[in-house]
Amino acid sequence: MQRGRKILAVILLGAVAVAIASCKQAEEADGRPETSVEFPKAYRPVSEVGDTQYSTEAARDEAGEAQFVMDWAGIVPGTTVADIGAGEGYYT
Repeated sequence: MQRGRKILAVILLGAVAVAIASCKQAEEADGRPETSVEFPKAYRPVSEVGDTQYSTEAARDEAGEAQFVMDWAGIVPGTTVADIGAGEGYYT
């Protein structure tokens, strides 16, 4: 019985993997997915304040950014947190 469940799980996992691999998001002429075409494009680049392309992980570490954020948020060892919208995943 146990072996049958394992085989079924592997088959289902394989089927899901094939289904996901065959998915392709539709692109529009401007390079955006079809689902975002109704949302207007920005007339300017992202501000340097909100854009991490000008900062490296080493520079952020040197500036003590992670420690500052953890102190500011009151996060101490043992605290449970959720890194929602992690972006580049710097804090996780």
